[in-house]
Amino acid sequence: MRLFHFVSIVSLFTILTTVSSVSAEEQYLEFLQGLRDKNYHDTALLYLDKIAADKSTPKEIQELIPFERAMTLLMFSRTQTQPDEQEETLNQALAQLSLFTKQSPNHPMAGTANTERGKIILEKAEVEGRKAQSPAEQNNKKAHQAEARKLVAQARDIFQKAYNLHEKTWKSFPATFIDKQKEPEKYEARAKAEIQFMSAQLDLAQCTYAEAQTYDPGSADFNRLLKKAAEEYAKIHERYRSQVGGLYARMWQGKCFEEQGELGQALGVYNELLGHPGNSSAIKSLKDNCLQFRLICMNDEKKKDYQLVIKEAEEWLKQNRSRSRTAIGQGITWELARAQEALANKEGTDKGDQERILRQALVNARFVNAFRGKYRDVSRLMMGRINAKLQKNSGGDPQDFATAYGLGQDRHKQTQTLKDKLAAAKSAADKKKAQV
Repeated sequence: MRLFHFVSIVSLFTILTTVSSVSAEEQYLEFLQGLRDKNYHDTALLYLDKIAADKSTPKEIQELIPFERAMTLLMFSRTQTQPDEQEETLNQALAQLSLFTKQSPNHPMAGTANTERGKIILEKAEVEGRKAQSPAEQNNKKAHQAEARKLVAQARDIFQKAYNLHEKTWKSFPATFIDKQKEPEKYEARAKAEIQFMSAQLDLAQCTYAEAQTYDPGSADFNRLLKKAAEEYAKIHERYRSQVGGLYARMWQGKCFEEQGELGQALGVYNELLGHPGNSSAIKSLKDNCLQFRLICMNDEKKKDYQLVIKEAEEWLKQNRSRSRTAIGQGITWELARAQEALANKEGTDKGDQERILRQALVNARFVNAFRGKYRDVSRLMMGRINAKLQKNSGGDPQDFATAYGLGQDRHKQTQTLKDKLAAAKSAADKKKAQV
C-alpha cells in the first residue's frame, strides 16, 4: 500500500506556516492543489510550465515552481503501476527539489524541501518493496528488500537531522504561557516550531513502519518493527493527542495493530477516531482514512463482515459524491467491490441475489479500473473473475482473455475448496458428502 498519503496533512501544516499569506500566492497554489486532489497531475504539470513562462507570475510563485513540480511528480508517482516508471518519476521529483534548493538556498521552504526529499526516498523504498513482491523478481527478492532497507536508512538520516534541528528550535521557546494577543509573532513562531517538531517525530516513526515493510509479512523482523513503530506512534499521540498530527499517529498505531493481525485493537483505534467530535477539513480527512482502514479490517478473512462494509461504503459514497474520484474515494469504492464480490460468492447466497450483487461489484470494479494507480491491476482481475462467473451462469463461453483468466481462477478456487473439504473429512461418509 501507499505509505505516506495519510501524513500529508502534517506537511501541509508546515507549508502553511512557512509560505507568506499573500492572496495572489494562495490563488495559484489553491488551483494547483485542486488539480492534484483530483489526480489531474498531467494538467498540474502543464499549469506549472505555463505560469513559469508567464512573466506576470509573481516572483514568490516563480521561486516555488520547482518545489511544487517536485510535489506534483511525487503525487503522480503514486498513480503509476509499473515500479520502473515510478522510480523514474521519483528521480525527477528529487531533481526538482535539488533545483529548488540550489536556486533558492535561503528560501523559507528550503528546510521543508529537504524533509520532502526524505519522503521521496521512502517512496523509492516502497517501490523496491513492490519489486520484491513481483513474481518475476523472486530470484532478486532479497536484493530488492536490502535496497529498500538502505533507502529507509537514508531517509531516517535526513529526518533525524530535521528532528534535532526542530527540537532545538522548539526548546528555545519558554515553557511558560505566551499571550496570543499581546505577543502574536512569538506565539505563531512557537506554534510553527511545535508543528515542525511533531512532524519530524512522525517522519521518524514512518521510517520504522517502512522498514517493517521490507521484511516478509508475519516474519519475526516484520512483527518486531511493527511493534516498535506502534510504540513510537503511541508516544507521539500521548504528547499531541489534541492536535491533528497526534491523531494521525494514533491512526498509524492502529494500522500497525491491523498488520500484526490484531484486528480488534485496530478497529478500536479506528472507531475511536471516527467518533472524534471535530469537523474541520483536516479531521474529516483523517476520518475518511480511518473509514477506509476500518473497511479493510472488516473485509479481512477473520471478520468477513461484508454487509456492514457495503452499508458503510455506500453511505460514504452517497454523502461524498464529489470525492469519489480522489485516492480515498477510490480506496473505499475498492473495498465496496471486494465486499460485494465476497458476499455474492458466500455459501448460502441466493442465486438471484448473487447475480445482482456481482453486477454491482462489477460496476464498482470498472469505476476503480478507470484510474491509474494501485487498484488498476487488481480491479482488472476482479472484472475478469466476475465476468467469468456471470457468463458461466448464463452458459456462455468467455469472450476475452481477462474473463477466461477469471474463469480459470474461479475453477482453481473451487477445486482448492473441494480439496480442503476432503482433507478435513474424517469419516467415509464425510468424504462422500464433501464430493457432492
